[in-house]
Amino acid sequence: MRIDLHIHTKYSTDGREEIKDIVRYAKKIGLGGIAITDHTSIKGWKEAVSLGKERGLVIIRGEEVSSSEGHILAYGISDFIEKGLSPEETVEKIRENGGVAVAAHPYRLSNGVGERVVRRVDFDAIEGMNARSPYFVNQKGIRLAREIGRPITGGSDSHLLRELGRAYAIFTDEAGNSDEVVDAIAKGRVSFGGKSLGKTELLSQGLRKCIRWMGRGFQRI
Repeated sequence: MRIDLHIHTKYSTDGREEIKDIVRYAKKIGLGGIAITDHTSIKGWKEAVSLGKERGLVIIRGEEVSSSEGHILAYGISDFIEKGLSPEETVEKIRENGGVAVAAHPYRLSNGVGERVVRRVDFDAIEGMNARSPYFVNQKGIRLAREIGRPITGGSDSHLLRELGRAYAIFTDEAGNSDEVVDAIAKGRVSFGGKSLGKTELLSQGLRKCIRWMGRGFQRI
């Protein structure tokens, strides 16, 4: 089963896609599930749960949390995780809410937590395949995860519908709901697939990010 573990919706400050369109498109391209991981918001997955159930799509409760040192993906949480905490505090909050903590695109300069944090903090897994990161950045994350013995996940990091499913995590068919997916990540029963960001896309994405960054008054998400 392929599950895209990193999806943004209109509830992210840098997203615009409607939940119903994401759910419909995910089913169309053959995904078995999706994780809604909006920046500092859980409105998206709350809206997606019933829509996913109607279409036989597993919806993982998620959030991309902005810690004081970079972004951390929370899966299986029951409540909102606040931004601005240290990575250690963020991971603790995620686990208190019944979830698992994954270091998002750790080598991304703008908002990855970086290698020192990954080595310092007890993450449940590392996001090694991110479709909005170039190949060399993803490979560094994969190598680090293997070196320290952490499971590797994948996700598109999609902000646009057409990006959905470009990278994903792979689970056995037994992972039939959000809790079972979270358990599989915690136990390392997960692999990954998809593709990295191409050179042309990297340039256009960088330009879009700069424009959005200026529009936010040079504030990080």
